[in-house]
Amino acid sequence: MKEIQMVVKGIFMSDGGPFVALVTDEERYKDMVLPIFIDEAQAHSISLALEGIEPPRPLTHDLMLTMINEMGGAIDKVVIDQITNSVFYARLYVEMYVEGRRREVCTDARPSDCIALAVRCDAPIYVSEEVLEKAAVPIE
Repeated sequence: MKEIQMVVKGIFMSDGGPFVALVTDEERYKDMVLPIFIDEAQAHSISLALEGIEPPRPLTHDLMLTMINEMGGAIDKVVIDQITNSVFYARLYVEMYVEGRRREVCTDARPSDCIALAVRCDAPIYVSEEVLEKAAVPIE
């Protein structure tokens, strides 16, 4: 499965609610956008991180990232690798060092949570080509 690196273009509103727009400069998909609909809380969390705004108290994603870091880990990457019945699935890859040895931890997660974490620590976001073929739309 080929993975394409994407970046967050922004959070946008539509009749269906807020969505995060992912784009890439890879030639085959450079004129496409991958919209992933998210809830208001996720949209707010991602927007704050994109704008570099630190809330007075940590939000859930700030807490998650702090906990990962305090336990000796770092987010390595996010992979959105599946879409079934219009539901996206993602995996969060965390790099951990235990007794000086690298260990990769991979866990199932909602794409919105993965994106909220990735934008906070500048981790790369990848999307499988299969997902892009099914869900990407032309940029208008």
